[in-house]
Amino acid sequence: MSRRRISPGLAVLATLALAGCAPAPGKGLFKRQPDPTAGIPEPTSGRYLALQQVQAPALQVVVEDRSQRDLMLFSHRLDGVELWYGRDGVQVGLRDGMLAYTRGIGGDLMAADTRQSHALLASGQSGTAKRFHSYLNGNDQIETDSYICDIRRVQDFTLAIGEARVPTWYMVETCHGPDLIFENYYWVDRRSGVIQQSRQLANPFSGRVAFQRVLS
Repeated sequence: MSRRRISPGLAVLATLALAGCAPAPGKGLFKRQPDPTAGIPEPTSGRYLALQQVQAPALQVVVEDRSQRDLMLFSHRLDGVELWYGRDGVQVGLRDGMLAYTRGIGGDLMAADTRQSHALLASGQSGTAKRFHSYLNGNDQIETDSYICDIRRVQDFTLAIGEARVPTWYMVETCHGPDLIFENYYWVDRRSGVIQQSRQLANPFSGRVAFQRVLS
């Protein structure tokens, strides 16, 4: 049995579900620092507790379709990918702020190649890029989908992260594949090219995950 795929006839519905409910830039997604843990369950992961003890860097994370929040902690970097741990053992990999893989959220993204998109985002340029997503199918085999993505720098935007005010480019990435159309949103620091906040598709069934770096 192959991995469930969205039929071409449902691609427009997928677009509406993923792109039609975007909030105004930077509004309402994240709890205000310095207490982003309010209302989040106590950690059950031993690895998370160990990272908490050493005051590892933190990342606010929201699985948007479930309104599920976490404060993930940085573990280590491997082959250019940052590994972040959630309170319940969920893992997220980010390469240059872009989603590289997920483990434990359901329908996991096994790997993603987003290098072309990142090159445009980091420089604040509009343009076209190709990206690749790999998922497990029903036979536990990797299937890879390719997407053509249009990246637009929409506006300059001052992003509030706690008490800090970060000058960013608000950028939108619209991607078309054989059976899915989706949008990602990014707030890129104009001074450094670092993605400080984003809303990125994890997979077609879990939907979009939002990230915001916790500034020390």
